[in-house]
Amino acid sequence: RSLAGPLERAVVEWAAARLWRLDQSIGLRSVDGRRREAVVRGLNDEGRLILDAGGMRGVVGVDEEIEGAS
Repeated sequence: RSLAGPLERAVVEWAAARLWRLDQSIGLRSVDGRRREAVVRGLNDEGRLILDAGGMRGVVGVDEEIEGAS
């Protein structure tokens, strides 16, 4: 479901303005142990991180976690 309502949109915009590591590289690890680097570019309409990785733009996969984010 999209965060299309006014309150949800405001929350995403607030979070996007305070985004951790914006335009910086992060490490991602999938459940099968594969690792990749990506650059944080923002949030999509659903509040998911938009990443650039190897010339491809997308969001963090459901089977991935950000390394060192805890």
